[in-house]
Amino acid sequence: MTEQTARILFVDDEPTILSILEKLFSNEKWDCHYVSSANEALDFLQQNRVDLLVSDFMMPEKDGIELLIDVKQHYPQIIRLLLTAYAKDEKTTRALSEGYAQQMIPKPWIDQELKEIVRSALRQSAQQKKYSQEFQALLNTIPLLPALPQSYSQVQSCIHDDDVDIEKMATIIGLDVSLTSALLHWANSALFGQRYHVDTIKKAIIVL
Repeated sequence: MTEQTARILFVDDEPTILSILEKLFSNEKWDCHYVSSANEALDFLQQNRVDLLVSDFMMPEKDGIELLIDVKQHYPQIIRLLLTAYAKDEKTTRALSEGYAQQMIPKPWIDQELKEIVRSALRQSAQQKKYSQEFQALLNTIPLLPALPQSYSQVQSCIHDDDVDIEKMATIIGLDVSLTSALLHWANSALFGQRYHVDTIKKAIIVL
């Protein structure tokens, strides 16, 4: 596969925010594009390859989460980040837990932190592309299933021990498929920017 310049699509209905983002990323090597609505974003995606989508939450007509749901369904290879001032909103929590957004970025953001999150997400995208588009789509669409209460309490108990036993914790998590899925999902998410795929429970625990 020929290496291509990473392409990012930013979506926000506030012209001021788009202007700030454009200035912030103006010196980066990435191919950045800026649109002011979910419908504009979908039109752009029909015509262009995109590696990373960064969308605002509260927008008229179609909000950011509705956009991310559409993107997850039709363009699952795209990594999806949600930019929001409503971090504790129920819809934001649902977007993360069901995998519509792979990470939430709070407004107002810290410039260097935002850049590093974007950089990590693009590293993740590049790593996934080394395998196949199908593999990339699979990783980006795994929902986070709820863990069983018993597993949760056992893991909590391990965490609160003075001497945390990672091996014991990995064994407990390994008995719960949903908890294992959630752990591996987050360890491989854009938030942590791993250069290599995290494929064991123990490695995931260490990363997190």
